[in-house]
Order: sequence, then C-alpha cells, then structure tokens
Amino acid sequence: MYKDELRLKDKLLSNYTKHIRPVVNLTASVDINAELWLELLYGLDYVKNILVGQYWIQFQWTDEFLRWNPLNYNNITRIYLPINKVWTPSITMLNTLMETQSKNNFLEMTVDFNGSVTMVEIKLLQTFCEIYVYNYPFDAQTCVISMGIPSHKFQDTKIKELSCYRKSDISDSEWGISFSCNVHGTNNSFSYASATLYLHHQIKMGTIAMLIPTIMMTILTISIFLLPPESGEKVSLAMTIFLSNVLYFLQIHNGLPKNSNQFSLLTFYLMILSLLSGIATLGSVIITR
Repeated sequence: MYKDELRLKDKLLSNYTKHIRPVVNLTASVDINAELWLELLYGLDYVKNILVGQYWIQFQWTDEFLRWNPLNYNNITRIYLPINKVWTPSITMLNTLMETQSKNNFLEMTVDFNGSVTMVEIKLLQTFCEIYVYNYPFDAQTCVISMGIPSHKFQDTKIKELSCYRKSDISDSEWGISFSCNVHGTNNSFSYASATLYLHHQIKMGTIAMLIPTIMMTILTISIFLLPPESGEKVSLAMTIFLSNVLYFLQIHNGLPKNSNQFSLLTFYLMILSLLSGIATLGSVIITR
C-alpha cells in the first residue's frame, strides 16, 4: 500500500504545476464550494467597531489534473498532498482588518480519485462591524464577513456556494448568534460571497449588573427632592449622587463607539439623570444659603 501511494503521488506531481488553473479546457471555470464555521467568538469591540472570532473555513473544488483509477493503485481512493504543491484558489477576506493563521492550521489537503480537492484553514479574523447602540445593552448587531477572488476573473474562478455554520456551544456566551450566507456573483468582475452574522445581547448577569446601579441612582436622585430643606446633609448627599451619576455616565459613554450616528437610550437617560442631580445639588446649595 505504501509503495502504491508513493507511486501515485509521484505520477500526479511529476508534471504538475500549481501556477495553472486545474482545468484541461482553459475556457472552463473552476467552481469552489466553501463552508464557514464559527468556532469561537472572542467578542465585539464597541469602541473600535471590530468583531473578533476564530473560523474554520473549508474550500472544495475539482482539479482535473489530480485524477486516477483506483484499480491501478491498490484501490486507493484518497490521498493527502502538501498545500504548497497544489493549485489553490486565491481567496481573500475582503473586509477583514487583521487576519491570523492558526498555529494548528492544516499543512495538507485531501484529494479524492475523481479530482475532488478539499482544503481547510483555521483563521482568527478581526472584521469591521458597524455598531448600533440605540437599544444598548439590549442591542442587536449585524456583522458581514466577505470573501472573494480579486486576482481571478469571474468566468475563470468563482465561489459557487457558501454555507455557514456555528458551534452549538457558542450560544452560551454573551451573544445569541445566527448565520446566513449569500453568493453575490461579481464585484468589479470578480467572484465574491458574504456571511452575515446576527448577534443579539442575551440577558445575563453582566447586563443585570449594569442596570442595577442605574436603578439605584434613579432612586437616590429622587430622594434628594424628598429630603427637607433644613436637612444639614442634603447638600453633601446631593453632591455625592451628582458625582456618581456623572462618573457612571462617562463610564458607559466611553465604552461605546465615538463615531456612531446614533445615541444610546441608556446614555441619554444617564445624562438626564446627571442633569437632574446637578439641578438638585444647585437648588440645595441655594436653599441652605
């Protein structure tokens, strides 16, 4: 078996060149089927508008120069070849700010006797994602991951199909996640496709912990107006609540994107709360004087 596989690989690669598209008829197209798996979602950076995740990406196409008859090679139907020895599609992540290959990436690809080639990559992607904060922290975000083949004309090499999946245990994180995929055809004469990632904030302990201070500061701000004017501690209490409101407002505001065209209802509410506590503080000072 070992000698048969070695003889087969020598035959396939002896006159093979990875610089030519793997079609006998040069006018034919190389059709690529792709799968995108979301393995791990590291997080969504609100300030920088960046989605960080680890993806398992699989590409499958037919190489007409890597075919053989299994009967001639001891019924071998599948072999593994080094990626750097075989033609691969120059697929680029189009809207990725940073792309890192995993140290556990595959160095070989699977080749079947009918010429079907399967290549798998594991990538850490930082993708631009426009953040909408109006309903924060009960917000929903839509992030798009695009891939294409800008170095090839559409009629030469194209993404025929893109399927999207996610690991089931990812839904236990901060976000609820769903996926959809689209193959768009051409963009400036080259083939491209996109995966749309839908994220919605799940109500977890972190969300509750964020809202509890807001509720408590609302109650304390109202309590300023309920204290009698002659109370000696009214000014100090009003000043303390005012500073707490301002600090919490700045903390929430600094964690949201600065270039967003929308405002957050939560930060707007905290701003009004800070304004009311400021007015209450000023009124308390005037009354005590």
